[in-house]
Amino acid sequence: MATQPQTTGQLQDFLAILKRRAWQIVIPCAIGVAVGTFVVSVMPKSYTVQTQLEVHEMTPPIGGRGFEATAIAREVANAGAMIRAPERVRSVVEKQEWEDYAGLSREEQFEYINKLIARIAVPPPLVSKNQQGSQFIRVQYTDSEPQRAAQFLNDLREAYVRDMVSRGRENAKSDRDKLQELRKEKEQNFLEATRRLTELNKKYKLSVTQPSPGSNRERPEDPLFTLRNTTESNLNIAKQNQKVEKAKNEQLREQLEREPEEVPEQLVSSGITVDQRVADIDTQIATINKEIKDKGLLPANSAYQRSQDTIRNLEEQKKQILGLSTTSSVVTNYVHNKKRDALRDKLADSDQTLAGLDATVTTLEANLKDLNARVMELADVYREVNGLSQDCQNATIAYAAADEAYQRQKDFYEYISGPPGNPFEVIERAEPPREPTSPIVPLVITMYGVIGLGLGLATSVLAEFGRNAFRSVGDVSRSMSVPVLGAVNEIVTRTELRNRTVRRAAVGLASIVLIGAVLWVTWAFANRQDLLSADLRDAIHSLQEKLR
Repeated sequence: MATQPQTTGQLQDFLAILKRRAWQIVIPCAIGVAVGTFVVSVMPKSYTVQTQLEVHEMTPPIGGRGFEATAIAREVANAGAMIRAPERVRSVVEKQEWEDYAGLSREEQFEYINKLIARIAVPPPLVSKNQQGSQFIRVQYTDSEPQRAAQFLNDLREAYVRDMVSRGRENAKSDRDKLQELRKEKEQNFLEATRRLTELNKKYKLSVTQPSPGSNRERPEDPLFTLRNTTESNLNIAKQNQKVEKAKNEQLREQLEREPEEVPEQLVSSGITVDQRVADIDTQIATINKEIKDKGLLPANSAYQRSQDTIRNLEEQKKQILGLSTTSSVVTNYVHNKKRDALRDKLADSDQTLAGLDATVTTLEANLKDLNARVMELADVYREVNGLSQDCQNATIAYAAADEAYQRQKDFYEYISGPPGNPFEVIERAEPPREPTSPIVPLVITMYGVIGLGLGLATSVLAEFGRNAFRSVGDVSRSMSVPVLGAVNEIVTRTELRNRTVRRAAVGLASIVLIGAVLWVTWAFANRQDLLSADLRDAIHSLQEKLR
């Protein structure tokens, strides 16, 4: 009795198909591995080198304009753009004298520099955790030649450090030179103001030891002011003396007019002549009172008090004389009045003194008028002196400030021009690496092997499922509603078997030849390029250039 054959699942059917078409999968995978090996050998090797700088926070002990902490922080933040600057890269490349660059045209050199810049990487600066304020600049460069990569990166780093330090020092030097010019300008302004003030003092003979007069002050030591004040004081004294002398002169004239030309003279034959004595005492008292009036003595004056004492004594004598009695006879005669002679002499002296005082007052008034005119003229000079003095003071302050700023910047420039003025320190030099960073050989070969494997799987699946047919008993069982009791295997004739064998052998041999050719070309290109034809070598080199 016939039995129903055991059916298989779809997964088992798929695995059976893969097993049946194993060589169709393995051969593409092998070819992919061979091609991957060739690509790895042809692909240009890339070597990545790295250098690192530590940038110290620079706070010089001397303040100035140039390298400062804030300026360095800005430089570090812009390190990526500064290091990769096209002109800086170009100068370093020209210094290297690379043959592949020297033979290019200007446009090609521009493209070469841009590609070179693309292979320079500057990650964001790192702040040190151990040293507060320090920052780290890391620079990476990738090239096909390790020695050239290391030399180029070291030179690029040195060029960057040199340019940054030079720029900071040049800025400081430029500021120093500007401050020096400013200092020289302020010094010239000071000297010019001093020269003009000195010439003005010499021209008008002004004192340079005292300040110029203001609204509430004057220069007492100035000869003109001293002479004006002295002249004014002498004029006041002369006028006072003139006034006193005029009063004295008028009094003398009045006395002279009151005195008669002749006066009676009484001759006493016996006894004492009382009237004569009284007249003498009155004359003495009048003379003393006149002297007090002429001299303008006041009661508090000691001379005034002595004169009063004398008058009191004379009055006492007069009272005593008047108390005497006389029995003698009196004879009266008229004689020349001698008082008029004395008064006339005093009046002549007074006239002479008054004339001298009048002349003195006239002279002093003229001198004072001239001096006042000169003082008024000198007031304008003093205003100019005030302005020049203020200019000198301002110029002195400005020069002192400019000199201080220049000296500070000069010391700062000298400081940063020395070793302490370089905030950059190389903590890692670029060294040629022993192994290339790309390509990664196992990864590339595996990738191409996977591609070949995927291609083989894809062709196998398409070959099986691309035609409408039953591939197994399971397909028949799943398609029919009646049970499948048996299956007849594929009938293959000897001719078909022979043709299939030849076809598989041809495909296998061709695959082996192809894989062997690829591997041989790979070996020859890496070790014996002379075994390859010139056209093949050129094609491979052209491929290398495209892969760069």
